[in-house]
Formats: sequence, C-alpha cells, structure tokens
Amino acid sequence: MIRCRTCQKMFSKRKGTPLFGCRLAPEKALSMLEHLSDGCGVRQTSRLTKVSRDTVSRYDDRLYIWGRSDFLPNNETSLRL
Repeated sequence: MIRCRTCQKMFSKRKGTPLFGCRLAPEKALSMLEHLSDGCGVRQTSRLTKVSRDTVSRYDDRLYIWGRSDFLPNNETSLRL
C-alpha cells in the first residue's frame, strides 16, 4: 500500500492491474498467471501452485479479460503487472 503525503489516503500498488482486489501473495499469483499464459490448464496450474481450482479459474477469467486489448488502457497489448 502507498500513502499519499498530501491527503494521507492509502492506495494499492495493484490498482489498474489484473491483481487488484486479490488476496493471494504476489509471488503465488504471478506464478499462477505465468502457468496459465504458458498454456497450462486450470487443474495442472492448481497442482503446480498448490491453489484451489476455483481460485485458478477466477484468475484465468481475469487474465482473459485483461488480455483483451479493448480492456487495456491506451490499447496496450500486454499486462501491466
């Protein structure tokens, strides 16, 4: 979390990324997303990262939505992690 020096509000470093609002450790989430983007299936990714299939499926949906260029700011073609 980042605190604004002027207004003292807290902001998340993950804002504007597929990981915003996620509670998984960043290392585990990135590992899971790497497996998914490399073409591993949900069950295989679940076994490799020791995360439930439902969690992997939710992250897979996030990766799909963020991977679409019309959802990315300024028509970027890659994820900002």
